Amino acid sequence: MQQLSLILCAKMTEDLDVSETRVITPDGQEADGVIRDQGSIVILPVLRAGLVMAEKFSELMPMARMAHIGVYGDEHEDRHCYMLSLPTIDDETKFIILDVTMSTGKTMLEAVKYLDGLDIEPERIRVGCILTCKPGVKEFHAVHPNIELFYIGMDEALDERGHIDPGLGNPSARLFRTEDDEEMFE
Repeated sequence: MQQLSLILCAKMTEDLDVSETRVITPDGQEADGVIRDQGSIVILPVLRAGLVMAEKFSELMPMARMAHIGVYGDEHEDRHCYMLSLPTIDDETKFIILDVTMSTGKTMLEAVKYLDGLDIEPERIRVGCILTCKPGVKEFHAVHPNIELFYIGMDEALDERGHIDPGLGNPSARLFRTEDDEEMFE
């Protein structure tokens, strides 16, 4: 996931403005260089799995600021935000929301809902995931057609539980080893 996150970050940020700067090369010499403008970027991982992606995004964008959002699903498959931590933002702040998978789209929709409540324009929000599926993309873009969605892979369908089929299983449980079912780690 870490390597895929680096690739995704490069794709999601390739159109950011660049500034000329002086850099120090590995052999200690000064040279002209460029750096992507990152000061207005907030990386917003969806807890927990999005943290793995955010770590790699921070490596490529060390001047970007970090935020966190926690979203959980209840027994009715509704999503609820239980935590949102944002740095100081202004009218120039751009957000990159990250989660490893986007299956039904409900978690991302809940995350974007909180940015909508802060009057963040869709053009200032980008969503990234490693894996999604056609129904999730359709659901997300039905509500937010103007928010850019980036992903590495797309599967065709959801299974009866609403998980991507064939998908990755529960990436958060895999990454943080919290699943009770030991078979998933074999």
